[in-house]
Amino acid sequence: MNNAGNVALFQGDLAKARRDFKAGLRIANEVGFKNGIGVSLESIGNVLFETGDLAGAYQDFSDGYDIHKTAGEPTYFAGMLDDLAKVLREQGLADEARSRYSEALALKEKLGNEGDASESRVGLGDLDCDGGNPSEGESLARKAAQVFAAERQTNNEVAADTVLIRALIQQGRLPEAGAVAASASRLAEQGHALFYQLPLELQRARLVAASHDFTGAERIAAQALSKAEKAGLVRMQLEASLTLGEIQLRGRNHAGSRIHLQQLAKQAHTKGFERIALLAVSDLEAKNTHAQ
Repeated sequence: MNNAGNVALFQGDLAKARRDFKAGLRIANEVGFKNGIGVSLESIGNVLFETGDLAGAYQDFSDGYDIHKTAGEPTYFAGMLDDLAKVLREQGLADEARSRYSEALALKEKLGNEGDASESRVGLGDLDCDGGNPSEGESLARKAAQVFAAERQTNNEVAADTVLIRALIQQGRLPEAGAVAASASRLAEQGHALFYQLPLELQRARLVAASHDFTGAERIAAQALSKAEKAGLVRMQLEASLTLGEIQLRGRNHAGSRIHLQQLAKQAHTKGFERIALLAVSDLEAKNTHAQ
């Protein structure tokens, strides 16, 4: 049931994913399969994470981690550290998130699983870009993408490429970012996973904006926002709204972008997405300072 649920989640069918994961949890509980319970809790936590319930997601991830830790299954509980880290990042707790990702990476490298380790590298790469260290983010994302390509993990390769594009844009290396984006877009079409396509689309929007085509960038970001809203992917709605507001702020729609970002900051704060709320406020403050 968990495999079917993951397919549904990646395709943006959250209702089916939730049903399948809950069915998997019920079966695991009935037969007393501890690892199955842990895996199901992780899967349900992922649905909660994407639908904006960070507290619920963190609780399920914590419970799953405890189960796998007690059972002595390092491969499983290392993955749960990544899950805890991604919640902490959205809550604006970057140092705590980095600690979890780093712990997970060290454990996975010790186990010799480069594919799993590269998932932690992608998370760390995003944190490096968050913290203004895109060169390190580039290094981590590039290594992860190479591992995923060798292992034919298409969706994970798209995720790594998405962080790589972000890092390259931040360094002003737009032609390189464009080449990676073109390749990643072809991969994303093969994967048919909205879950991975939307973050890539948002980086494409930022890339187009960096080339001063603000109209084209707004269109890409608005389309991504519409898809996220239709699928009920709250986290991605907030991310897409932030991207759209930042593009509008850089373009000519200053008044509209201010209202948009003010509303986003309140919405994100209410839902506990402090990283996005702080970025929205920071964008407004930076624009106001520049205007003065």
